[in-house]
Amino acid sequence: MIRYLSRFLSDFKRDERGAFSVFLVGMFTTLILVSGAAVDLVRFEAVRSSIQFNLDRAVLAAASMRQVEDPGTVVQDYMSKVDTLTSFNVSLGNDTNVTLTGRRVTASATATISTYFLRIIGIETMNVVANSRATEEIPNLEISLVLDVSGSMGWNGNDGSPKIGSLKTAANTFVDTVITPDDNSQTTISIIPYAYNVSVPQSMWDLYNTEGLTTQTRCMIFDDADYNSAAISTADTQRQLPFYSASSYFDPSFDPNDPDDSDLWFGRCSVQANAEIMPYSTSVADLQAKINSLQASGSTASHIGTKWGVALLDPAANVIGASMGGDVANIPAAYQEPGVLKVLVVMTDGDNRDHYDLYDGYRSGPSNMYTVIESEAQCYGDPDNWRVPYFVYNGSYSSECEYVEVTNHYIYRPSNVTYYKVNDGRSVGDQYTNLPGNNAALAGDVGYRVQLSWPQVWEIISTKGYARTTNTSSSSYENMYSPASEADTEMNNACTIAKNRGVVVYTIAFAAPSAAQTLLQGCASSLNNYYDVDNTDIASAFSAIAVSIQKLKLTQ
Repeated sequence: MIRYLSRFLSDFKRDERGAFSVFLVGMFTTLILVSGAAVDLVRFEAVRSSIQFNLDRAVLAAASMRQVEDPGTVVQDYMSKVDTLTSFNVSLGNDTNVTLTGRRVTASATATISTYFLRIIGIETMNVVANSRATEEIPNLEISLVLDVSGSMGWNGNDGSPKIGSLKTAANTFVDTVITPDDNSQTTISIIPYAYNVSVPQSMWDLYNTEGLTTQTRCMIFDDADYNSAAISTADTQRQLPFYSASSYFDPSFDPNDPDDSDLWFGRCSVQANAEIMPYSTSVADLQAKINSLQASGSTASHIGTKWGVALLDPAANVIGASMGGDVANIPAAYQEPGVLKVLVVMTDGDNRDHYDLYDGYRSGPSNMYTVIESEAQCYGDPDNWRVPYFVYNGSYSSECEYVEVTNHYIYRPSNVTYYKVNDGRSVGDQYTNLPGNNAALAGDVGYRVQLSWPQVWEIISTKGYARTTNTSSSSYENMYSPASEADTEMNNACTIAKNRGVVVYTIAFAAPSAAQTLLQGCASSLNNYYDVDNTDIASAFSAIAVSIQKLKLTQ
């Protein structure tokens, strides 16, 4: 028996039949395991992709600035629609944050799936993990709205109504669109109305170092070099546009201290509130009230309006925001500051015009004009009455005539050593070799005389009236400091400076001539930012700009 068993085992050891079958069984088992694992892995990836896709959608929706719901609520609602699994966990990350100017949402989703084949090797479950993050921020929005209010804006447009009325409607809608309840305190708009120049409110004017020629104008004069700088320095002395007229004559009754004086138009810089800049407002009501107050008058100075629009976006103007305090205390922000979008909108309906100033010798200091208190014969209150000579020389008509104290004005012309008495400024005055009055007379007495300053002269007589009185040319006093062609170059330079600093520039040609259209096209950040409109579609232009700004805000 033992020998038999030993021989059987020896024979079995030498027998090779069936050896390949064992190999096949091993290979088959391995293939089944690998194929099964692939199935489990495909299931895993399908579940992970589905969860990741839906989690991304949920987080994007929760991070939208138009979303009013809590981020957790939004994410859970989106993920509840996932039908790949009936059970998984979703949680928000610790850095999820919602503020007035931005929403940041981080979320993760986890799930466990059972395996079909991997359990053969002891792997019974697989964990699915998906993470997603989305951020949307509305930057602080700083807008300079530069609006043409020159005289031609009062003309009727193609729809038969004044262009300025259509502008007001369009600009009001623009303000409503870009300032919303969600980001009201983060959007500031400066309104810069311009005509012959740009009038600065007293609160701003006091922050600048100016010549102090007169209180009757708060307009600045810029030279070529100024347009190559975005800022308007508060330290350097700024040239002031004098208060004067080139087309009136003589108005000795004008009272520069009376804000209701009917002759305030005498100057080329209006000090009335409707013509002034409104800086850094966040109030829809205040901005719309300002827009509704605009009046059309004067010629066109788009270059000066653009200069101020750019300057109010420059960080150097923070002295203005700081003086205003509150929400705008830190306005304007630095260029390229994260979360800040600066926008310049320039609108005009006409070409730039020539602009004038007084020659330096006639801007400040003692003038060649004097006031003298004299005793004047009048009959029936008229110094030119036919009875006056008889009264003066013969004493006749004493019941109708009398001597009264009057203040007369005399202009000294050095070239011929002659004093000219000012009549109405429309013709050459009576000539004298000596100035009436005397230095010894007391104030208010006959003979009292005062030498006026040049600013005082231009408050009562125009350059034309001065020239006609003295038989000279008004070109001797008034200087064309900015021809129209030069103004176009200056405006281009201002736009270029703004664009180089990251300001987005939009321009609107409102029924404007071809030269103005070309100028505005070059000023805009791109042709897509330029609009050529009339009364019927100016509102569409402002609406399109508002929508474009909102889109840009979401890409910052």
